[in-house]
Amino acid sequence: MERITTTVDRLQSRFETMTPMPRISNILKRLVSEGNINPDKIIVLIRLESLLATRIIREANQSS
Repeated sequence: MERITTTVDRLQSRFETMTPMPRISNILKRLVSEGNINPDKIIVLIRLESLLATRIIREANQSS
């Protein structure tokens, strides 16, 4: 479980350096801060911002 938490923390810090559309960024930050994250809601938001989707995929591939 600690490895997952570390990975989530690392991805979150990288996400904070990205500049997606402000509205989407604010919604994503709110969802993550709630703690009980619903992946389906996040996927919907990521699909709205193609640059964000590309960056997330790139970061995920680098983390593997």
